[in-house]
Amino acid sequence: MKNMRMQHLVSRSLVMRKMARLCVLVLFATVGVAWAGKEAYRMVMSEGKRFCQHMLAIFNGDLKNYGALLYEKHKEFIVWEPVDTGEVKIDKYCSQTLKQTFDINNDGTDELVIRTRSCYQSQLTDSLYIFPLNSNIVELLKAATPHAFGATSDGLWAMTYELKKMPGVKSGALFPGIHTIITLEPLKFGQTIYVSMTDLRQEFIVIAKYLRGEELEHVCYFRGKPLI
Repeated sequence: MKNMRMQHLVSRSLVMRKMARLCVLVLFATVGVAWAGKEAYRMVMSEGKRFCQHMLAIFNGDLKNYGALLYEKHKEFIVWEPVDTGEVKIDKYCSQTLKQTFDINNDGTDELVIRTRSCYQSQLTDSLYIFPLNSNIVELLKAATPHAFGATSDGLWAMTYELKKMPGVKSGALFPGIHTIITLEPLKFGQTIYVSMTDLRQEFIVIAKYLRGEELEHVCYFRGKPLI
């Protein structure tokens, strides 16, 4: 009788160990999909498979390793230089003026691109303004406030960007979009410049080519679990 009880206890112990291993495997499988409360992105539209898959791997790698999108850690993204506006800024975080020169519209000629970062409800939102390469930044800053350049019709700023190439949207239905508090991150892949865009919710990431005015050519859509 004692031997039977011992065998029963050993059998139960083996079963419990197997169940524990199974739980660990399930846990690791789950972690592979969701990191730090943010689900991995999946590609929902692609007009450049190799490029879109490359960028998807970058964003999902960030979520896995850091739990957030960290553009500055990747060589693809444009590195900005601060602009000395001559102003004494009380809140430097919510009043940033940056610059760089690159061919943002892929026409073979570099442009002066000014990026302003200002706060809306304590959250940074981006604007990009495009000028000819030989433009005088000091004069541009005098002509308009850093977050609202009035001297150009070319640029991207806070508004709604509809995902008009989103598959599965029925005729007459509203397209999903990114709204209001927007992060704009230009990047270079090969010889082509793109702009990565998302908003505070980070449910969607749009990667597009900048054309002219406010026109964009959407290339990739990624979708994940919204942060809020």
